[in-house]
This record gives sequence, structure tokens and C-alpha cells, in this order.
Amino acid sequence: MYRSKKLWIFLLFLFVHWILVTYSGSLGLYLIYNLIIEKKLFKVHFYNPMINEEINSSYKVVFQYLIYNYYAFIATNIMLIVISITLFVFIYYH
Repeated sequence: MYRSKKLWIFLLFLFVHWILVTYSGSLGLYLIYNLIIEKKLFKVHFYNPMINEEINSSYKVVFQYLIYNYYAFIATNIMLIVISITLFVFIYYH
């Protein structure tokens, strides 16, 4: 009985942290989406000063823009999503 109680407490601990990390990751994804919509990143043309050329926006160009300007936020959000998936798999295993 004692071991079983410890297991349930541990699983509850994991579940609560999975909920918090998943919520934070999904909130971060929403903020990134809102940033793309607010700045209209898929409708603007980017200028490359190295070759003096305008570049049409694509998923790759928008992703590069976000990484360059919001690196800490994007990296944190990717980490939260990876941790969320890892916690889910770990909980499912137990």
C-alpha cells in the first residue's frame, strides 16, 4: 500500500507539471501566431541588403525572421513543447 501511494503521488506530480508545461507551450504558440498576424508577416516583402533584392515571404523566411528577432522566446517555446511531449510519454509509460 505504501509503495502504491507513493506512485500515485508521483503520477499526480507528473500530471500537474504536464498540464502546466502544455498550457505554457500552447500559450506561446498562440502568442507566436498572434505576432505573425499582427505584423502581417506573410504579406510583407523582406529586403536583403547583401544582394539588394526583395524577398517574398514564405514559411522559411518568416521562421528565420522570428528566430532572428525573438530567439529567446522561440527557443523557450520549443523547449516547452519538447518537455510536454516527453512528460506525456513518461506518464503514459507508467
